[in-house]
Amino acid sequence: MKKKISIFFNKELQQLIHKKHRLWNRWISSRNKPVFKEYKKIRNKVKSVTVKLTQQEKCRISMECKINPLKNSGNTLTGTQNQKQK
Repeated sequence: MKKKISIFFNKELQQLIHKKHRLWNRWISSRNKPVFKEYKKIRNKVKSVTVKLTQQEKCRISMECKINPLKNSGNTLTGTQNQKQK
């Protein structure tokens, strides 16, 4: 069973993933070295954009928790424990 990953996609990331899949299929069919080199560039870019988006989302959640901790208590472990005790 695959792990469900919560990533907040944007248009840029969707286009990069699409391009990565197309390059992979092209490389599999041709085994052309320049195509594989381009695939690796796009693969690394997808990874960096994904990491950047997850960091931004974590930062947004932490800022919301600092502003209004009761509203966002479901995002933290201690908040979920407090809700279960009630």
